[in-house]
Amino acid sequence: MVENNVESVRENDRYLEAIINRKKRTIPIASIEYVESRGRKIVLHLGCGEMTFYSKISEIEEKLVNNGFVRVHQSFMVRMADISKISRTAIKCGKIEVPVSRRYYGELRKILE
Repeated sequence: MVENNVESVRENDRYLEAIINRKKRTIPIASIEYVESRGRKIVLHLGCGEMTFYSKISEIEEKLVNNGFVRVHQSFMVRMADISKISRTAIKCGKIEVPVSRRYYGELRKILE
């Protein structure tokens, strides 16, 4: 069950708890640069590498939306503070470029204004 994989976000500490390789991991939200969905797996792109586990991006979105993250594509979420450039098809977050879908572009513009 997905609920077992993504346990919670501890509000005061700002950590995401996830089950990775059958072990409970605590990931500081501040270390997450962006989130990518690859099929049934979630890839957390961190400053020091990646962490992969099974979950749905919609469940990760519920946990991170109140912590400065925004959904920009069916498969991507990014930290709003890291967005440096936005176009109709992509956004630049630091050194990486992430696609923006038409579905999320309008919402993204409203949030950033």
